Amino acid sequence: MSQGNDKRCVHVDTGIRLFNDGTTMFCCQSNEKLTTKDGSIGNIQKHTIEEIREGKKSQEIKRALEKGVEHPNCSKCWSEEASGMKSKRVRDNEENTDLINSVELKNMEINLGNICNMRCRTCGPWSSSLWGQEYYHQMHTYRSPRDEMIATMDKKDYNKWLGQFSKSYSDDSKVWEELDKYWSKLKNIDIYGGEPFLVEKQWQALKKNVDSGASKKQNLHFNTNGTVYDPSKIEIMKGFKRVQISFSIDGQEEQYDYIRKGGQWLQTKTNLLQHIKIANQTPGWNVVVCITVSFLNVYYLPELLEAFMDMNVFAYVNFVHEPAFYKIQNLRPDLKESIKKKYERSKIWNATEDDKKVHFEKFPKGVTGYDITKEKLEQVLSFMEIETWNPSSYKEFIYMTAKGDEYRKESFKDTFPEWWGLIYNDPYTEDLDEKFRTYRPHETIHPVQTRNMDIENLYDKIEYKRYNNYRPGDPTAVPDYYTKKREV
Repeated sequence: MSQGNDKRCVHVDTGIRLFNDGTTMFCCQSNEKLTTKDGSIGNIQKHTIEEIREGKKSQEIKRALEKGVEHPNCSKCWSEEASGMKSKRVRDNEENTDLINSVELKNMEINLGNICNMRCRTCGPWSSSLWGQEYYHQMHTYRSPRDEMIATMDKKDYNKWLGQFSKSYSDDSKVWEELDKYWSKLKNIDIYGGEPFLVEKQWQALKKNVDSGASKKQNLHFNTNGTVYDPSKIEIMKGFKRVQISFSIDGQEEQYDYIRKGGQWLQTKTNLLQHIKIANQTPGWNVVVCITVSFLNVYYLPELLEAFMDMNVFAYVNFVHEPAFYKIQNLRPDLKESIKKKYERSKIWNATEDDKKVHFEKFPKGVTGYDITKEKLEQVLSFMEIETWNPSSYKEFIYMTAKGDEYRKESFKDTFPEWWGLIYNDPYTEDLDEKFRTYRPHETIHPVQTRNMDIENLYDKIEYKRYNNYRPGDPTAVPDYYTKKREV
């Protein structure tokens, strides 16, 4: 990685990400799958890691960054950096200055299957085994905009497609032999899921490094949903030089249970506090919280950050980029203004010197504070305003949330009442309470509908203009429908 060019990335130069189906990218923020030299999609069940890293797509991205060009593969980082945040690229470059000018594989992100005990709203079957049935239902009953290919599959073909996310790393897979070439030589091992604490094969691989002594020079990172506490796995982790455990938590109480279906807030909180206790007693250990910010929880972020301050655990924000109907940049302008006003009224934003003193006295060796936490709110507001709202994605959020509630027998309205009131009772349209729960056929094409789809239309009360020219993802394809309330 060259010091002289600020577009270079340690993951592009020295890393690879192995996805659940065997395909590869450079990291979890990448948009494009890596290929072989002939341009075909690389898969470590068929190709070596070396073949993929020397492939056409890999070299294309590397050359672009070397020239200072913002390659679209890395658009998530470019977007976050434009908002003033430290993106994954910047953070990891700063933490791996010893890898400057290196081309050897030293960073590996691995998703070793989709075994999971949760069904998070912003997830899907590629990362959670519990999502399979609901995702098929989405695509065959109300045509989710997430993956139109699934709508053409029967159940047999769908199950075959689903199997690629759980069988790529079976015990007899050649992948393990390929991983053995690099496993003991890596500097950073970054493990995602599914839920990593439920994937047994990877723990055997990690213990192998502990037994050989290689782990004493390695940094291990886990991203977990926090529902599993297993002392035997903690003992394996203690054999590594440095360990960071990131708890994925996006809400509290019933909001946590809604967003992360299958989890229970009190149990996850108990596990988090237990891991914090271990980290305080174990050199080289660190426990943090990753808050994935989306349409669902952005309004309640100040309360959530305050809760983690009270636990003395560092929390950082991550943004949903896909699907677009959860991306906060696509919120209506008046909703963005409501979020800004709420943040600016929060205790975090207006903390006095006395507030800061009290927090310091409570946590004299604390990893949190009002100033650094306020920066998180500022980052969210800045990121939110980078792009103007997208009416299509906004409508998709309303539609998908309502249909998700219907399938899961949950209520966004009851779980996020203040936020719901702003979303569904805005000053430009009629009250949408009935519309949120009422579905009937409508002659107007739905914004997420593609040609020849016959689906229920959710927006019968506000579509007094015709949207037949609506193209998903293109806010310029239709006039702004928030111009005036329909005349009765």
